[in-house]
Amino acid sequence: MDENHLVNIARCESGLNPKAVNYGYNENGYPSGLFQHLSGYYPARAAKYGYSTDVFDAYSNANTTAAMFRDGLSYLWECK
Repeated sequence: MDENHLVNIARCESGLNPKAVNYGYNENGYPSGLFQHLSGYYPARAAKYGYSTDVFDAYSNANTTAAMFRDGLSYLWECK
């Protein structure tokens, strides 16, 4: 995974703000954190990859996202 590509996605999703929340959209929780995971889905996603289930933990959020992209789940993000 190209780390610059991931940084660009995080910039697009959250403005690189690990505490960002999009209260304008709700589907099983609000898009939250660095990569704007839906907060209701995030705990299971992070646990699957062995990371903290706190959606606002930037390290966990970034590594969970990278693992999901590696596994072909990039279609879940609007920013590409």
